[in-house]
Amino acid sequence: MADESWDNEPKVRITPTMLKSGRYNGKIVTLLGLIDSSDFANQSAILDIGERTKVNVKFKCEAIEVENCYAQLVCRVVNPKEVQCVYHTVFPPDMTAKMDVDSYLRAVNMYFIILSEPYFLEQHEEGQ
Repeated sequence: MADESWDNEPKVRITPTMLKSGRYNGKIVTLLGLIDSSDFANQSAILDIGERTKVNVKFKCEAIEVENCYAQLVCRVVNPKEVQCVYHTVFPPDMTAKMDVDSYLRAVNMYFIILSEPYFLEQHEEGQ
């Protein structure tokens, strides 16, 4: 069984650009991507997370056996090219056909832009 310490940490959704920054090394994050290849015997996979970025995934939970389907992974970032997956959800093929990763990545970016705006930060602090 995987180390449960990840369960109490926030699972921030990040984009490939954010992953490449190195800022999230050692952190628990949520990634969405297409399972490019899977090696069940070695508990590993390659996840295409968009923006021409692929990440090596090592599973600390049951490995994903399918390919060419989208999956959402909760994982610890080892470095910008490798993550350790502690939990995952695989989307069925009919959802994969409809997935628009570019729109998803724009939405994640917008979320972070809004959070970084001074007006939003002031409103959030006043509400606490």
